[in-house]
Amino acid sequence: VLQDELFGALAGLTGTPRTASVRATKRCLVAALPSSNFIGLVLTRPHTVLKLVQDMARTIVSLNEKVVDASRRTVSP
Repeated sequence: VLQDELFGALAGLTGTPRTASVRATKRCLVAALPSSNFIGLVLTRPHTVLKLVQDMARTIVSLNEKVVDASRRTVSP
């Protein structure tokens, strides 16, 4: 998780449990937001929504690259 990134956003959007935990390696400020308040944040803070979508897109690109790399290693010419 990078600076200013939202953690657990999928759980906030879908109401499902988080699938991971985080441990800080440096001093940081963290805010916990109940799912019901998360939707309000999304509706009233467009900049936060844009950052959330950018973070999710970056994660998807990274995971896609890992899948492609893994498939190339398992396919023999």
